[in-house]
Amino acid sequence: MAISGISSTQLVIIAVIIVVTVLMLGNVRRKLRQRGPSPSEYAREQISRLKEHHEIKGDMEQLLVELHEAARRLNAQMDTKAARLEALIRDADERIAGLEAASAPDATAPAPAAQLGNPPAERLDVAVDDSTSPAAGEERLDPLRHRIFTLAEKGKTPVEIAQDTGVQPGEVELILALHASGRRGRSASREA
Repeated sequence: MAISGISSTQLVIIAVIIVVTVLMLGNVRRKLRQRGPSPSEYAREQISRLKEHHEIKGDMEQLLVELHEAARRLNAQMDTKAARLEALIRDADERIAGLEAASAPDATAPAPAAQLGNPPAERLDVAVDDSTSPAAGEERLDPLRHRIFTLAEKGKTPVEIAQDTGVQPGEVELILALHASGRRGRSASREA
């Protein structure tokens, strides 16, 4: 049976060739899918990843700059608060010293023997020693201040005194100013 000049065997051979061709094309497509994207798709994908990495790097650098600024601001705030705290501590120490000096027993008044733990004769000697000079009492109470006063009398500047004693220059100036105002107050009370 021949259909317009083609025999049945030729038809079978053509059908087999068509089926084999379809199967081979399907197999090639499957292998191409398994192998991965084409070079142009791969290049696009790599460029996209590089852009993402670049954006992430830029974000990280910006974050580091912001963190550095925040750390600098916090450092400055901490330094300011530490300076304030030191000033408050110095003020408190001075007030405590002033209160202790004000509440100290009068050098001329005899102290009770039970407080001193000494016989009355020894108390009398201590009272005489304390009353001989006001500078001697100051020297026993605070040797650092006595040293500051001595250096100031020698003509040293507050900065030089601060370097010699390890005290802040502002504190040296304050101690000297308080000492000078205390001398003026004592001389005014003596004149009156």
